[in-house]
Amino acid sequence: MKVWPKIKNLALMLLVSLVLNALARLYLRLTFILTPIDTGTSLGRNMLLHQMQEILGITLASALIPALLLLFNYRLTAYGALIIGFLFCLQLPQAVALGQLLTLFWILMVIIWLAWNKLRGLYHYYRAK
Repeated sequence: MKVWPKIKNLALMLLVSLVLNALARLYLRLTFILTPIDTGTSLGRNMLLHQMQEILGITLASALIPALLLLFNYRLTAYGALIIGFLFCLQLPQAVALGQLLTLFWILMVIIWLAWNKLRGLYHYYRAK
């Protein structure tokens, strides 16, 4: 089993997660960080360092389940889970509600897929009889 392609896929997923989280976090709070930096106080630097730590932590947290899915060769599912994890970690009420809606939709589609496969198996069984 070759490990290098899995490492490249995991690195790409972590990079996508880092870019998504960094863009969202810095876009939402950049004006509040730049104002103290302009005045020359250390508050702006401390806020920027705190945001960097928060971005790194949230990147790792939102990419944990997708990384496991990617290791088991569920690539498309992993990137879907990455987007849902990103929405949950965004800490905005609208984003969390959208993440919950996507999770509910995902669960319903899995249930429908399992039911479809079971019914198809039953159909083929009775047709063969």
